[in-house]
Amino acid sequence: MPRYVIKIKSTAIFITAFFLTVSMLLSGMSNNGKGNLVGQIYAQDGSTPIEGASLAIRNLTTGKVYVSPKSEADGSVVLEDIERGFYKLGILTADGSFYARDLMGVNIRSESTETISISINPYDKKEANAVNDLYLEMDENDEAVIGHVLQYDPETGMAEVEIIKGLLKKDSVVYIRGESNSFRQKVETILMNGNEVNEAYEGDIIQIPVKLSPDIGDLVYLCQKQRILPFLLDFGSPIGLAIITASTAGVTYGIYKAIKEEPEASPYKPKK
Repeated sequence: MPRYVIKIKSTAIFITAFFLTVSMLLSGMSNNGKGNLVGQIYAQDGSTPIEGASLAIRNLTTGKVYVSPKSEADGSVVLEDIERGFYKLGILTADGSFYARDLMGVNIRSESTETISISINPYDKKEANAVNDLYLEMDENDEAVIGHVLQYDPETGMAEVEIIKGLLKKDSVVYIRGESNSFRQKVETILMNGNEVNEAYEGDIIQIPVKLSPDIGDLVYLCQKQRILPFLLDFGSPIGLAIITASTAGVTYGIYKAIKEEPEASPYKPKK
């Protein structure tokens, strides 16, 4: 399945085509034809069907939300009269909502039917609490404060950071804002107590390599350049992820990447 990128900078949206098929997708968006979307909802194992769940999608352009009737015993759901476009996607269950991290593109043709298979993956308790601390702020602002700098060692280029909210995962993108330097970077290494870890949570003190020298008290923001939190559909906080595991040719996913213009100087004053 090809992957596509929407780059968002300031208020403009630019769509970059890496494959010819994306041009076909976008050229079809102007056609008002509508069709059907059939889904199969499975548990985390990808084979056990989920009964009583609904597929919900929201059109990124029009804001229209489609919610299917509850799934049958075989996990099947149907959404009718879907228009072409880019969509947020979620699965609604009696226990809570599961949301996709990426957008879904639907190149549906008039009166045609496309199919997708979706697995739902619940968070463990610790990750669920951390995600819920961040999800509203990040869905609205594309970034959220997760920590602040405690120390910086110019010889090693490592900053000591206290995580004060949410979580930080390896390969996430952070923005460090201060009076001296403000910069964005990917976190390729996280050290805790001298050991490399994949993630850190509220209360953890970690060391990360930084490309510029921060000051003590500089704020650390988690950015949405590489999304670790899901797109939301106004159906409550997420309890896990919805992952599209297969689809027909008219459905594309994994198409979101946001790059915000960052200020040269931070409007925030570092903590003393």
